[in-house]
Amino acid sequence: MKFYRSFDYNRLKAIASKAGNQQIKRDVEYAKMSHYHNPEKTYCEIIDDKAFIIAQYQKGRMRIVGLCTTVDSRGLGLASILLQRCVAESKKCGYTKITTRSKSGADYYARKGFDVVGIKEGDFLLELNISE
Repeated sequence: MKFYRSFDYNRLKAIASKAGNQQIKRDVEYAKMSHYHNPEKTYCEIIDDKAFIIAQYQKGRMRIVGLCTTVDSRGLGLASILLQRCVAESKKCGYTKITTRSKSGADYYARKGFDVVGIKEGDFLLELNISE
């Protein structure tokens, strides 16, 4: 497995186009603008051009913007690996929680220990306490 720890818009866009999910394409576009304005607040990791996670360093927490695997890479544990690495990075920064919002991935996040803390505009608001 090869890990890339940089925001590579073209690579992210290519992976998102193979994910079969329109929302992740919008997430990449949002992250592009956010990264442009505050690159130091962007956490991004890619595995083998098959999966990625994009998150933002925020006050006291990490916020996941997008977690994606290509359709042909599902079930290989790549998203779990990326999520574990994001948790490790968050702990290294002294953060106590990770947050995200999702329509289609809420069940996945719940299986990984996230709690649903609300609903906004049809998205589940999810939070993982990592202070233990």
